Amino acid sequence: MRRKPAEAKADAALTKRIAAARTALATAVGAASRRAAMARLLDLLTRRAVARDGQSKIKG
Repeated sequence: MRRKPAEAKADAALTKRIAAARTALATAVGAASRRAAMARLLDLLTRRAVARDGQSKIKG
């Protein structure tokens, strides 16, 4: 299944943001900074997973 150009562009932008979040986590100094960086990374990874599944939101 091919994705629309807009979806591919959004996924590429999200991938760049995930890479930046990983770098922030790797370079974080201090527990609070690491927690914030991990929370941001998990949020972005969750957004990408939901977008790829085609769901509008996560159901718990």
